[in-house]
Order: sequence, then C-alpha cells, then structure tokens
Amino acid sequence: MEELDKCSESVIYFVENYCTFKNDKGRTLVKLRDYQHKTLHLFGDEVWDPISESVIPKNRRITIMQSRQTAKTTTTSCYIIWMLLFHPDKTALVVANKARTGLEIISKIKEVIEDLPYFMKPGMLNLSANKLKFENGSSVSTAAASKSPATGDSLNLLYIDEVALIPANIINEYWASVYPTLSSFRGS
Repeated sequence: MEELDKCSESVIYFVENYCTFKNDKGRTLVKLRDYQHKTLHLFGDEVWDPISESVIPKNRRITIMQSRQTAKTTTTSCYIIWMLLFHPDKTALVVANKARTGLEIISKIKEVIEDLPYFMKPGMLNLSANKLKFENGSSVSTAAASKSPATGDSLNLLYIDEVALIPANIINEYWASVYPTLSSFRGS
C-alpha cells in the first residue's frame, strides 16, 4: 500500500520505478532526462478544485514543441498510464495523424501495463487494439486525425500526436470537433 501511495502522489516516482520500455537491452526502466522531469511535472502537477471538489491538473493546456526522437511519446505514454491508474473514471483519447501511429501508442501503453508488478496492474474490462478500459472506470482509446475524431466524447485528457501533420484542409473542422470535448470537465 505504501508503494501505491508513493506512485499515486508522484508521476515521476511511478515512471522511474515502474515504467519499462523496449531498447537495446530488452525491457528496462525509463531513465528520465531533465526535460522529461520538467514535462512530467508540467503534466502531473495537480491542485484542489473546490468547485468540482476534486484534484485537477494545474496546467490544463499544454503544447510541447520538440524535435523528433526525444522520447515525447514515451514520456506522454507514461503520464497517461499514471493518470488512468491513479485517477478513477478518467477518459483519455490519443489522436494521431495516422491510425497506425495511434495504435502504436496504445500498444506502447499496453506493454508498460503488462510489465507492471502484479500488485499495481489494473483490472481490465476491455483490452483491444484501439481501446483499454480499466476496472476503475478509466479508459484510453485512439482515433486518426479526421474532421471529427472526438465528436460526442467527454474527455479528461486529449493527447494530439504530431499536430503539425494534420492536413491543413481539415484542421478547422478537426479543432471544432476536439475543443468541446475538453470543455465538458473543469479538469480536462
């Protein structure tokens, strides 16, 4: 129980001690760089919201501009796992420029969850290629960038991967579809 408490209180503690990814040495823990620490703090810092009577993200709208191959997806995947494991009834959506990319991110999330120790693994209600739903009511799914990737959804977290690659001819309709999903909860 103490270990679960430490993990629930600190996304960085959780990532450094429990998130493993494939590399040249097999599956190993993530060695966070300084900018990843900053990013995880940016994502994971929370405040009490008296109106909703719940803990909500301190930083609600985050844009990260980084070069390729700087572990953005790894870092974000770890945060998504932490949020879903330790915050019941949360919904996350991963939107990518191509369906294949979204499925790869969900697969990466699955692999980390599969590698968690038994006492930390969530009960799973749905474990498909494009959606994970946990017994605690939280879920993550993926959609390809389109004119309406999230119409009708109520989201706590929207992760848009490589937004610069969303075609210019659909970006206005895309954003019109996505923005209302973030307005449905104070802590989205």
